[in-house]
Amino acid sequence: PSPFVHEDSRSPLRRALAELLDLAWPVTCAGCERWSTPWCEACARATRLELLRVRPSLAPHLVVHAATPFEGAVRRGVTVFKDEGRSDLAPVLAVLLRAAVAAALAEYVDGERPIPRRWLLTPVPSSPAATRVRGRFPLGEVVRASLHSDRAGAEQRTLVEASLLRASRRTVDQSHLTRAQRSANVAGAFALASAREGHAPEECGVVLVDDV
Repeated sequence: PSPFVHEDSRSPLRRALAELLDLAWPVTCAGCERWSTPWCEACARATRLELLRVRPSLAPHLVVHAATPFEGAVRRGVTVFKDEGRSDLAPVLAVLLRAAVAAALAEYVDGERPIPRRWLLTPVPSSPAATRVRGRFPLGEVVRASLHSDRAGAEQRTLVEASLLRASRRTVDQSHLTRAQRSANVAGAFALASAREGHAPEECGVVLVDDV
């Protein structure tokens, strides 16, 4: 079964209240705009885990793990989640994030040091302007949702959110930029923030998380 299709475990009373709320404030599927659910069964079954491993041409020393191609319903879902306030999609996107993180940790090898048991999931920060416009930090919501429901490998590792980066200068929206323009746009745009107590990066593994 698809990991994006879940049985409704709510009590009859909770289901009835949810149906009443749907009448007052109708919800549409973020993937196909069908009524009554944030992510309909058809989009859930069409969403596939297709783990991708790439080395970016602009940063060949990095290994990037993605959980699915950025296309179709997933592309529409990520867009409305970020720009239309659809926080109800965080659990759906958290499934994808957990798969990508698991793939990254499964292949981690460092012959000089022991494999860390504590890993810091560090979301790439949005620009202050984007955060003001949205009134929220969408990527942080997905990271927290993924940690809230993560059970696999709990005995072998500890995953925590840690904001180790901060925006150090203004950037522009990248959606319509060329690859060269994107590279210039983000060059030097982030700096290390003060590590939280108990989350010193040198004592932990770090997974940098971005949405696309």
